[in-house]
Order: sequence, then structure tokens, then C-alpha cells
Amino acid sequence: MPRRPLVSAWWSYRNAGPTTLAFLAARCAVVPWRAIAAATGDLSGELMSVGCGHGLVERYVTRRNPRIAVVGYELDERRVAIAAATAEGERVRIVAADVRRLPDTALFDAILCCDVLHHLDAEAQRLLLKHLASRLRPGGRLIVKDIAATPRWKCRWNEIHDRIVSGDRVTSRDPHEVAEDVEGSGLTVRRNERVARWQPYPHFIVVAELVPAGRVPVQPSPVERLRADAGAWRRPAVNR
Repeated sequence: MPRRPLVSAWWSYRNAGPTTLAFLAARCAVVPWRAIAAATGDLSGELMSVGCGHGLVERYVTRRNPRIAVVGYELDERRVAIAAATAEGERVRIVAADVRRLPDTALFDAILCCDVLHHLDAEAQRLLLKHLASRLRPGGRLIVKDIAATPRWKCRWNEIHDRIVSGDRVTSRDPHEVAEDVEGSGLTVRRNERVARWQPYPHFIVVAELVPAGRVPVQPSPVERLRADAGAWRRPAVNR
């Protein structure tokens, strides 16, 4: 794990109090940071982050990549206030707003949706993905990091986690279903894979692009097709 940017991002909340610092330390132990770094490391421009909480992931991303600035949207005004109070002139701005109510002129070079979808039902997930796709500039990238429905024991572990932390009932889905919804939103999926398999959480990441009109989408390589086929073959027919 690339530790320096992560520790720096976490320590930026040192004046927020021990409860927040402890909560974010636990978050540090859960997020698949390598996957986030790989998906955002070559970006430039303005990135929108959905349901960003205190902004920990966003501060990490900007510490890893100096070419991007982040606007994060969060409904919990208390977390937004903590983010504002602990900001250190960073390229991260957290706003208390619903991304579904942004003006049509609000477009971004990239969008990060980290651990948001499973807090919505399946239909709400599809609607959110369509909305996020409409907020991308041509050539823009959508990054979805979420929780899969299998292995079942890992999914159950995350359900217990979320019940304790947020009180929410969650709707975890198969990564291939999420990728299909992303494709159905008009984007081209570049990456769809499980990450941080060693963790007790079934993390996955989907990376997609809004291909500019007139540009031929890049076809997956033979190796990428084999990996996708292997992932589909390993997928259980029935969730247990």
C-alpha cells in the first residue's frame, strides 16, 4: 500500500477529534487503495466524487495525483463541516448537495463513485449511473468502486459492517450486472475486476469511458478477453 499519501490524508483530520480520527483510521484499513490509485493516477482536470463523506479518499487521490482537483458531494452536513474545518488549502472541495440536482452545465473530466451503490436499491443504482454518465465530458472516466454480492460470506460481513456504521440495509450486486448498467448508460467499460481479494470485503472496481463521437472504441486485448471470460466462468450460477 502506498502509505505516505494515505497517512498524510488521514492525519489532515487530526483536529477533528478522536472519534472522527478513529473512524477514518478504520476506513483506511478497508479501502482498496492500490485500485483507487491505479484508476486515478493518470487523470487530469476536475473530478467529481459522489457521496464522499469526510473526503478522505479524495484527499488521498489529490496527494497521489497533482494534476487533478476534486469536488465532492455529500448529503451529511456534519461530515461536510468537518471536511471544511480541516481543509488545508487542498485541491479538494466538499459540498453539501445532491449530485442528482446539479445543473445541466455541471460537467467533469472524471467521476468517482466509491462505496455508494450498495446503499441504494438496484433501480436507484441504475438511475444514478445514468445520471453520472450524463455528467462526463467527452473522453471522461467513470470509476465505480463497490461491494459484490459474492462470496456470500464476505457480502454478509459487509452487511454487518454497514448495519453497525450506518444502519442501512444494503443491496450488493454482481460486478458484471453493474458493468452492464454502466454500458447501458452509454459508456464503454475498460475494466471490471475484483480487487483486494485478501480482504474480508468483496471489493470490485469498474472503470468506464465516455468515448467521444467519431472515435472508434478501443477493443479489449486477447488477454483482457480471456480474463473476462475466466471471471464469468468462475461466477456462481446461484448466490449462496
